[in-house]
Amino acid sequence: MSQTMQESPAITHATIHYYDGPSPADPRTGTAAGSANREANPQLMPVTDIRSLLFQPSPAFTLNTHNFTVITHPSALLFPPYTRDSWNHTSLFESIHYPEIEQVVKDQTGAKTVLILGGTARTRLFRETERRPTPPPVPEGTVLLNTNKGNYPAFTANRPRVHGFDKGQEQGPAKKPHIDFGVDGARATLRNWRQDIADEGRDIIAAEKEAEALPGGLWENYKGRRWGVFWDLETVAAD
Repeated sequence: MSQTMQESPAITHATIHYYDGPSPADPRTGTAAGSANREANPQLMPVTDIRSLLFQPSPAFTLNTHNFTVITHPSALLFPPYTRDSWNHTSLFESIHYPEIEQVVKDQTGAKTVLILGGTARTRLFRETERRPTPPPVPEGTVLLNTNKGNYPAFTANRPRVHGFDKGQEQGPAKKPHIDFGVDGARATLRNWRQDIADEGRDIIAAEKEAEALPGGLWENYKGRRWGVFWDLETVAAD
């Protein structure tokens, strides 16, 4: 009789710089992730190293229970004729890797439709400015979207947005704790990120509007399609 012992995760401690700037933050700035040193509140926090729990026969972390999961996916860009430099070519990224990600999300979530918002190549070492730059003004004539708790500028784009691929535009890691999309931000993104996304979500937007007009509001009355915004995180090299 054999017994399989699961290794316990290691606990370490790290200084994490939490956002400590103006509140409420300007929704145009990506404040928590991109704020500056003077807006940081360093705290010594325990960090759990989960690597020993990954890739077990029975997944240790699932979307249903933990809201994230970890899988292995050998992208075609990892094999010849492609090289490490291939990841810096937006045309290859969009034509090869985006379809791979769409399929992975469908397989993991059961989604019928997946639309890529954008991609970022983080190849620069971390550095943080002393002061956060002033956000750009909202262009004249911009339609502001009200999603319960705030106003958001309308975005215009006709394809997935990419950052960090061009020389001189390299992106580094975002080290402050943050969420990429809160509820209001996800709803604003559905409506304003790209026209094809708004078109795909037309029935969702209509169902939300109908629910908001009823007693109890959106959360008690929404009967439309289930939808969500997922963030795909790939291998991160230590700097």
